[in-house]
Amino acid sequence: MTEKYLKYANSIINDMLQLRLGDALSINVEEEDLEFAKLVAKLAIKVTDVTAKIVVLKNGKPKEVLDFEPEPPAHLASSFAMLHIKHEKSLQAVTGHILDLEIDQNDMSTLQKFGHLAEPLVLNRRIAVPWTIAKIYDENDSRWDELFSKIDLSISNQALSAKYRIDSLNSSEICDVILKSEDTSLSVAFPSNSLFVSGIQALANNRQFLTDYNFDEISFIADRTNVNGNAKVRANLFGKETSFELVFENGLITNWSSNAMLDRLFSFDDNLRRLGYVSMKDNSFTLVLGGSLVDALAFIPSDEEDLPEFFNTSLYCLKCTLVTKPDVYITNNTGITNLLAKNGVFFE
Repeated sequence: MTEKYLKYANSIINDMLQLRLGDALSINVEEEDLEFAKLVAKLAIKVTDVTAKIVVLKNGKPKEVLDFEPEPPAHLASSFAMLHIKHEKSLQAVTGHILDLEIDQNDMSTLQKFGHLAEPLVLNRRIAVPWTIAKIYDENDSRWDELFSKIDLSISNQALSAKYRIDSLNSSEICDVILKSEDTSLSVAFPSNSLFVSGIQALANNRQFLTDYNFDEISFIADRTNVNGNAKVRANLFGKETSFELVFENGLITNWSSNAMLDRLFSFDDNLRRLGYVSMKDNSFTLVLGGSLVDALAFIPSDEEDLPEFFNTSLYCLKCTLVTKPDVYITNNTGITNLLAKNGVFFE
């Protein structure tokens, strides 16, 4: 493996999972990336002194389990950690007209290929161990550059900055978040009993870890019935990068740019025409339609029937990036409005 992969593997162990002596690490990986998983496992046991396991998958199904043993005498496992290595392929543009594609709205595998499935709710099956998703790309994929720029800038310092921003926002009693630019004017109600969250997670014992390298991205749930205004966005629709406009009234998208692919998606589920959550970081603002964000609930119920009314549920999602970098305003419950970000860059 090249120096690049060695550097990434060490960052997964030390920055993301923050492994400790006694941690039993389990890695899930598709067989095409098995060599990288082996590298992570071999480095991990030098830190944990406990057997590491790799579950090798073939098209998502377990194929075999490999054990990696530390030098004896080894420690007994005192805690557990999980890692999923996810290979993100660059989607190839769909050829032909979208109406020629035979896509069953219940065909999960096909829709997953195009990235239009929402994250599962799982609720009462939340895993109380460090669990990280480490994305891996084709050798010459430009997304490696962004990943290594974060690693080179010190993950620990960046994580502290993101945590400070989250803590500050969660103590501000925010009622509305307003996004404004030359082609977007959108007001999103911030529900009570919800939180701003990032990819920095803490367990009940206060142990912290990073869920992925978007740890500096701040996300919040939208009140599904209280989103109003318009936004110009771009999104990947069945493999084609497309720009379009959306108009929201009382949470529902009532008008959108004429587009056969978008019409097709919106026909799957009316809740896909509602905003699930918003994600923000410097120079990147994303509106996620459809499925919402369980981790941003102040209290996570054990049953879907107990989800609050403001929480949007859908099997599908569509991640839409704002075309123009906005100013971001926050309004608190006393009606005071403050500027949070200017031209897409946060002040703090």
